[in-house]
Amino acid sequence: MKKTDLNTKGCCRITRAAQILFIITFILCIFASCGGSQNDNGLITPPTLPNSNIASQTAASTAEGGSAISTEVPTTVPTPTAMPTPEPGTPDTLGLYIAENGRRILVDEFSSEWVAGSDIDCFEAIASKEPTLSGSFADIWNTAWNKFTNTKNVKIGYSLNIKLKSGENISYDVKTPADAQQNRDYIEVYLYDDIHVSGWYSHLEDSDIKEDTVITSIKLTATQKQSEISSIELTAYLYTTDMPQRVISSAKVDVFNRPAS
Repeated sequence: MKKTDLNTKGCCRITRAAQILFIITFILCIFASCGGSQNDNGLITPPTLPNSNIASQTAASTAEGGSAISTEVPTTVPTPTAMPTPEPGTPDTLGLYIAENGRRILVDEFSSEWVAGSDIDCFEAIASKEPTLSGSFADIWNTAWNKFTNTKNVKIGYSLNIKLKSGENISYDVKTPADAQQNRDYIEVYLYDDIHVSGWYSHLEDSDIKEDTVITSIKLTATQKQSEISSIELTAYLYTTDMPQRVISSAKVDVFNRPAS
């Protein structure tokens, strides 16, 4: 009878020991799970600890009354891309002029009374910003142009932005006589080379274009639809014909229809 009691008590002690061991193992597993994370294989990995040097520096700085050292990775600020520098000697000046009383007058705004079938005016593109220029057109234009030494691949182009009273805008480029045929129901456009001529001459046709042709002026003529136009934004620009083509200078004039008085 006593032997049986001893065996029973021994079993109880073993069972309690197993329970205690299980509880301790369970608690350790909980601590391990809270302090770590699973890797790609599903295994528990230890938590990442801060760098000891950074931690000691932070503590030292804080203890001395300073601010804690930031551990963030600094953000890289991109360097802005600079515009390419124009080639030396390339024309960098352009103005739009009209002929008036034997002189050329620089304009950035122009108004006149438009009459269908009649010229609004002829605008001349000169490599200058002087308010007034005197002399023959050829002398004026060549004197201004020849101040620049790198003009071999430079030409003059134009762009028009027709602003209608309806709120619609019609925009297009004019570099050739063929381009000038666009939107002729709203405005007629004529191009001229006033340099390579002698005596009487007319506007350029496609067959007139040669390697040395320079479109020095552009004439606007009103049409039957002139009453639908609020204004015309005319821009002359210098561009290079070598690749890649690029605009190197420009001038703009706003052309208005002045109501009849």
